[in-house]
Amino acid sequence: MAAAVGLLGGCATVDTGVAIRDPNQDPMAVNAALLDSGPFARKAPTSLGKAGDDGSLVESIRMSEYVILPYQADPALTRGSGAKLGKSGPVTSTDRLRDFVHSGDVASVVDMDLVVAGFGMYAESRDQASVNSANAVLRFKTPEDAQKAADDLLAAATADTKATNPRPAEIPGHPDTRAVVVDGDYNNTYLTALTTQGPLLLIQGIGGRDQGTIPVDSGIPLAGKLLDLQLAELGRYTPTPIDKLADQLWDPSTLLARTVPAHDRIGYRLKGRLGSYTAHGALAYEMDAGAMAQAFENAGVENVAVRRTRIIETRDAAAAVDLVETLSNQAAADKRTTSAGINGFPSARCFEPIPDKMPWERPNYCVAPVDNYAIDVYSDEDLNITRQLLSAQYLLLTQG
Repeated sequence: MAAAVGLLGGCATVDTGVAIRDPNQDPMAVNAALLDSGPFARKAPTSLGKAGDDGSLVESIRMSEYVILPYQADPALTRGSGAKLGKSGPVTSTDRLRDFVHSGDVASVVDMDLVVAGFGMYAESRDQASVNSANAVLRFKTPEDAQKAADDLLAAATADTKATNPRPAEIPGHPDTRAVVVDGDYNNTYLTALTTQGPLLLIQGIGGRDQGTIPVDSGIPLAGKLLDLQLAELGRYTPTPIDKLADQLWDPSTLLARTVPAHDRIGYRLKGRLGSYTAHGALAYEMDAGAMAQAFENAGVENVAVRRTRIIETRDAAAAVDLVETLSNQAAADKRTTSAGINGFPSARCFEPIPDKMPWERPNYCVAPVDNYAIDVYSDEDLNITRQLLSAQYLLLTQG
């Protein structure tokens, strides 16, 4: 009997029926077997190859590295071109050019078939969008094409029947720049400044809701500062020869092939932004480019791949975690609340709109660190689809 009691007591010390976690197990480790990626790709192609017919678009995205953001000239211009606004990006069509001059009729005078590449940055002040600023660089086939486009744009902006009171403006320090100010509806005033540099056309379009003050008093100095910065930055840009545009790689960082592809129904504004960016170029699509520029610098961001989801390459794993924290805070500040995460993906964080609130970006958002990457997705679809997209992105990045 004593032996039996001793045997039972021994068993009690080694098997209580309660599982004990391995102390070496990472509680934030992803269990890929539990991830629900829905209908989205789980394996990536080995390469996206050369640009081919998309050579102009790829060159436009490459140009984004050398185009000045409005906040660099005026820190008050902090409301950037988020997914909802969508104005920043490649300028390769009349529809895209209209975002950088004050009217579609004005944009229509430019023969876009002569444009080799173009990229523009757009931002607004947060004070009820009272001031907006656009800065774009278009590359034409020849200097003569660029000059004709500048002449035609100036004439069209001056004679625009949808505006009134056209008057020429001078940009201090830039005697070769030609500019015109016009008044529009709803007490708006617009400044369009045009400068040619060989085959390049530089455009500053500045608008405001206080006729006679903005942009006459503040817009002209702003255009001058943008021009100062832009002309200096273009010294770093080496154009790809026209006969080599098709030979450019779609995916020089190799990250784009491992990003969830966009669906066929994507709008033209969002479709135009898909590609492989430097840290500076990717700021075109941030709600607050100034704040994110600092976050990208702190994280040592090198490459950003943008498709249906996004991959941001950082310095190391710790930097990726810090950047995810910043992105999460930004999402929460944009009229969202924390939602349930993703089964099997404990480091993922998801957000959904506060009831009766409309975020500036598309409503649902999920983000997570993966090694030295931050991966995220904004979606206007069901939150479960957003979770599936982030799960698919993890699998593409780690198993593709």
